[in-house]
Amino acid sequence: MAQNYLQDRSWADANWSTGTNPAANGEAYIPESLATDVDQDLDEGTIDLNLLWISPGFKHNIGASSNELKIAADLVVHNGTGELHYDCSLGAGSALITDEMRIMCANNTGKAFLDSEESDLGTWGKLVVARGEVVCAGTMKWAAGAIVEVGFIDDPLTDASLTMQSNANTLAIYNQKAGKTDSTCTITRADVCGGTLLQKDKLITTLHVSGGPNGSGLVIYKHTALTTANVWAGGVLDLTQFYSDDLTVTTLNLWPGGTVYGQFDHGGAQVHGPVTVTTLNNMGGRILPYNPNLGVR
Repeated sequence: MAQNYLQDRSWADANWSTGTNPAANGEAYIPESLATDVDQDLDEGTIDLNLLWISPGFKHNIGASSNELKIAADLVVHNGTGELHYDCSLGAGSALITDEMRIMCANNTGKAFLDSEESDLGTWGKLVVARGEVVCAGTMKWAAGAIVEVGFIDDPLTDASLTMQSNANTLAIYNQKAGKTDSTCTITRADVCGGTLLQKDKLITTLHVSGGPNGSGLVIYKHTALTTANVWAGGVLDLTQFYSDDLTVTTLNLWPGGTVYGQFDHGGAQVHGPVTVTTLNNMGGRILPYNPNLGVR
């Protein structure tokens, strides 16, 4: 299929290199030669592209708050340095899904604001945040088995930042190798082998935290329940920060080289709720009352 390049700020037919805007199963390219924001005629809610490609040299914005690009695609790749405002749309009852989006911005100034069109509830299959800042709105709908990956790029200087706001449904799999994530999203399984995950107010069912090529994985956990936590060599689980209620960990498996920060009793002048661990399997890791790098809050 012919590559179709946008040549002006409007998504309308006349501004595309083929003379018509990309149709279903088409490919849309935002070239670095385009020297303007893309901010007109952005409701393409019935279209499911094969590919939406934003070139590394594109420095401008696509959409804006309350003026998002409404579309779906098998693959979206954001390589630019501006903002992408994108709502995945279900279209006219045709069950559209954005199968995969990769945020691989040319530098860390690139941003993406992602959502599902509320009236249509378009869903998301996979999100990869390699470089740039991403905000997932609270109305974003994850597909069954959806995956989020943060910091998976062979560049130690990579700056990946993700905010996942409170969501009505559950994210199945979360993987992190670097960067920082602030999450208020329920997660079935989280694997953190680098970077920092701040989990607030929502459950992680199964957590694995370990070290990796980018250093220690750190999970700061603020919720009243954590079902199963596995802390491996190089991993750090901080249970002392930012919460005021008691926390119950059903099963904590702590391996040699792993570290858990937490007050496991009710003694002392605590400014946070104590941690109750129903089953503790300590194979040789460290349990310390507070994180010396953060203190007790």
